[in-house]
Amino acid sequence: MNTQAELIDWLHDVHAIEKAKEVALQKLASHPHNHQALREEATRHGTETRRQAEAVVTCLKRLGSDPSVLKTMPDRRMDADLMKSTGMTFGGDERIKDVLSILVTEHLQIARHTVLRKGAARLGLLDLVSTCDQIIDDEKRMAKWLQVNLPEIIATYLTPDEADDGPQECGPTERDHTVHWEFAQLAQNASLFGGPLPRSIFASMRNSCSR
Repeated sequence: MNTQAELIDWLHDVHAIEKAKEVALQKLASHPHNHQALREEATRHGTETRRQAEAVVTCLKRLGSDPSVLKTMPDRRMDADLMKSTGMTFGGDERIKDVLSILVTEHLQIARHTVLRKGAARLGLLDLVSTCDQIIDDEKRMAKWLQVNLPEIIATYLTPDEADDGPQECGPTERDHTVHWEFAQLAQNASLFGGPLPRSIFASMRNSCSR
């Protein structure tokens, strides 16, 4: 990233993703069946994300760019839509896919802002360097929280509380068992999510899948 024009282009990209992430975090925070801690953390990080987007707008204005041009850039809209499709291969549950989308997007933004920071430092834009540092710290905290807590979030999804266990006309389908078991295996084996679940939690998830 050797020119101010390239830097502005990257700022537009990260701004588009921050705005899309605001909407996704609000969805997590407002869903009544999501894990309570997840809802609280999504609310907290949603506030951070709004602040991040505002900080990026401030940087763009200082560089003489108008953030409103994002509305006419289909390539930026497609870039922001990445988080909407992330996780599609992991199963059929939208709530889990939403969480995975946020996790992937956090890492994407860490990478983008690391590149931005390097370019800003090369061009002597110290205010932008400071903004990137703050955003990277915010994104790392959220990514770490998700990695540590995702196994429990998945376990909560697989073992709903009694309030959700009302009479049903039809029992779980074979596909339901398959999807639940895929999530159980994912939580048990994926080191990305903070390592294997405790045996007691995994046993509960496995029993849920076999019902």
